[in-house]
Order: sequence, then structure tokens, then C-alpha cells
Amino acid sequence: QVAIAKKYEEKGYYLARADYELIPVAGRQSEVELKFIVSENDKVRVRKIFFLGNKHFTSADLKQVISTSEGHAFSWMTSGGTYREGAFERDLAILAYYYSNEGFIEAKFAKPRVTLSQDRRYIDIVIDVNEGRQFYLGNVVFAGDDLFSAEDLRNSFEMKEKDVFSAGKLQEENIKLTDKYGDL
Repeated sequence: QVAIAKKYEEKGYYLARADYELIPVAGRQSEVELKFIVSENDKVRVRKIFFLGNKHFTSADLKQVISTSEGHAFSWMTSGGTYREGAFERDLAILAYYYSNEGFIEAKFAKPRVTLSQDRRYIDIVIDVNEGRQFYLGNVVFAGDDLFSAEDLRNSFEMKEKDVFSAGKLQEENIKLTDKYGDL
């Protein structure tokens, strides 16, 4: 019973109830049929998402980045506003990536606090953000290369000194440099 209800909760059905019934099997005295009775009820909607501690980005900016959204008048037609724990775990990873692309490579997010309304129809989510400090690109040095000059590599490297550090841009630049060597 508990395991079934837990599975439904993972899908946003916090009102789901699982019960069972034992039905004697005709002609077999020591056997029973186990029948589970599941009432899904409505999905729990996200009423509000709060970000605490964010300074560089507004809460509205951060809400645009994640897939979990607050419910609205037409949420019943879509999956919008439904809380799913798995999707929310991905949202936290997306927030970390978003921050790292804006120089906040030490940004941390505490485990979100999820509170269920008394009628169990809505939840509120509170996410504590510790942005850390913003990093900028320092000196870029190319070493150990014989095929291209440091000047040639620097010219093909689009990130410049004093730019806001971006983990995503660094990945792109690394791929371009790898491709440059692969094209030989």
C-alpha cells in the first residue's frame, strides 16, 4: 500500500490512496486473491516557488530557467504546475549550470523545502540560493603545443581576459580547439 502511494506521489498525486481487499478463492480454502484499490484523485499543483538569497538574478529570471512551474488557471489542460520530484532534481542541476555560465561557479542550492497545503491540493517550494562570488576569466596560457603557435590558438579562442567566466563557453572553446587539431 505504502509503496503504491509513494509511486503516485512521485507523479504528483499526493492525494492518491491505495487500499486492498482479500477475496477468498472459491474451492480453495487456504487461498485468497489480493485486489488493490487505487484512488488517484487530483494531482497536487505548485502554488508558489520562492527563491531566497538570490541577488544577481531575479526570482522571475530563475523561474524561466526551470521546467517546474507555478499553476495557473489553465494548468489542468497541461502538465504545467504539477510537482514531480524527478523533474525538480533536474531543475536544480539546470540552475547550477545557468549560474556557472554567468561566472557563479560556486553557486549552491540547498535541498528545497516543499510544504503541502492543509487540503493537500497545493505545494509551495522554497529554494535557498548561495550564489557565491562571480568569477572572471584571467590570463589564458597555451602550453605544450608544437603544431600551432600560442598566438594562433589565442586568436581562435573567443573567450577574452576579464570576460565573465562561463563553463558552457569554455566547453564550446575546448571542442573548437579539439576540432582544430582533428582537422590536421
